[in-house]
Amino acid sequence: PWFWSDQYDANIQLVGLPGPYDREECVGDPERDRFGVLLFRDGVLVAGVAVNGADWVRRWRRLVRERATVSSAMAAVASR
Repeated sequence: PWFWSDQYDANIQLVGLPGPYDREECVGDPERDRFGVLLFRDGVLVAGVAVNGADWVRRWRRLVRERATVSSAMAAVASR
């Protein structure tokens, strides 16, 4: 699943099913209004939510579909 909503000046997007999960990794900078959280279960990316990070979500959709591991998902985020 994937959905988005525009709330004032924030674009919020969610990909995957956010629960249950056993690990989370934060990316971006909330102080600059651009951040996200990747959610993992048993080392596999199951969901991601981003605020003003549509370019991240495009990649995360593929990674969720491919059941990416923590290391490959974080490498994809770092390559930005």
